[in-house]
Amino acid sequence: MNERGYLRTSVSEILDHVGLQKGGLYNHFDSRDALAGEAFEYAADLALATMEEIERQDGSAFDRILRLLSSYEDYEKGFPLRGGCPLLRGSVEGAGGPDWLRERARHAIGRMVSIFERLLAEAKGEGVLRRDVDPSSEAKAIVAALEGSVMLGGIMRSRAPTRDTSAMIKRYLEALRDPQHNDC
Repeated sequence: MNERGYLRTSVSEILDHVGLQKGGLYNHFDSRDALAGEAFEYAADLALATMEEIERQDGSAFDRILRLLSSYEDYEKGFPLRGGCPLLRGSVEGAGGPDWLRERARHAIGRMVSIFERLLAEAKGEGVLRRDVDPSSEAKAIVAALEGSVMLGGIMRSRAPTRDTSAMIKRYLEALRDPQHNDC
C-alpha cells in the first residue's frame, strides 16, 4: 500500500501479497479502508520512530535538529518499506480523499511538526536560537520544505532535492542563531 497507494491498492492485490483468503482478511479488519488505515499508521510509525529516536539522543537540541535533517537526506536507505515517505503519500492521498485517511495523515504530519517544534523550542531555551524565533512556525515550514523535497525527488527520481533542501534548512537555521550565544 505504501508503494501503490492506500486508496488505489485493491483487496485482491493485498490478498496476493500477504497470501490470505478474503475471509481471512475480513476476519481481522472490518473493511478494506480499516486495513488501509492500519497500514498507513504502521508505516507512519516506522517513519516517525527514527525521528523520535534522534530527538531523544544526547547532545544539544540544535545538533539533534541537524542530525534529523541529515537523516532525512537518505531516509530511504534504512527504511524498511518500499514506496517512499508514507507521511507524504498519506498526505497527498488524504488531502482530497476520505476523512479516515486525511485525519491519520494530519495526525502523522502533526507528530513530525511537533518533533521539530520541541527541538527548536529547546534550542531557543538553550540560547542557541534568537529570541524572536517562533518554533511552531519554523517547524511547519521545515516539514513543508522537507516533504516537498521528497515529492520533488520522487518525480525527478533523484535524492538531490532532499539533500539540497536539507542543506538550505541548515543554512537557514545557522542564520537564526543568537549572535550572543557562545558554543564554547
